[in-house]
Amino acid sequence: MIIIGISSETLALDLACGSGQATIPLADYYSKVIGTDIAKEQISEAPQHPKISFNVGTAEDIAQVDNSVDLVTVAQAFHWFDFTKSFTEIRRVLKKPGGVCAVWTYGNPTFSNPVINKKINEDFYLHLLDGYWSNRRNHVDNEYREIEVEMRKYFDLCEAVRSGLTIDKQMTIHDFVRYLSSWSAYTSYRQKNPNSPDPLEKIEKELVEDYQAISSSQIIDVSWPIYLLLGGITK
Repeated sequence: MIIIGISSETLALDLACGSGQATIPLADYYSKVIGTDIAKEQISEAPQHPKISFNVGTAEDIAQVDNSVDLVTVAQAFHWFDFTKSFTEIRRVLKKPGGVCAVWTYGNPTFSNPVINKKINEDFYLHLLDGYWSNRRNHVDNEYREIEVEMRKYFDLCEAVRSGLTIDKQMTIHDFVRYLSSWSAYTSYRQKNPNSPDPLEKIEKELVEDYQAISSSQIIDVSWPIYLLLGGITK
């Protein structure tokens, strides 16, 4: 088992931090946190926090000295990285021994109703949007198994958790459909099929019917599975 130890002076580094959604909680456990992202506009949206600094940077060239970081995290982004360069850099900056790398992603939304699961994850995700996703999306569909194989080359210990961890959220049907509209494959589909009906209009209408709701303001339960990889340095 990999145990993340917290000492009095600790540093966490969140790579591809975006606007800091997964960075902020780290400040509850580490005395200093650094968030980096390649997109300046994302960094500019990150909230100010006394224990956190946000900088523009990449995972392939980390602006941190050797053996200085207790924890490196990557949330929903590692599949976009150069695996070899990123893991080489992450191992370089992590403390030896004791440094830990936590890489995680979340899969497709799931529902208790099998009809809705089929509608979203088969009819929409697999069939309608087939061919519109980047090939990198395959790593998420494969629950980061290829990334796990690469990670094991750089860490003395490696654990993969693919069950028991979820993101659970209550949201309106309308907000869930808005979430679907953020999918890159949906954007590509709309750009390449400008004269076709918007599939999300049909999905929103059908979800209202499936939930026997009065409107798309009905609150529903949505869950996303989390796939987590932990790498530890023991020497």
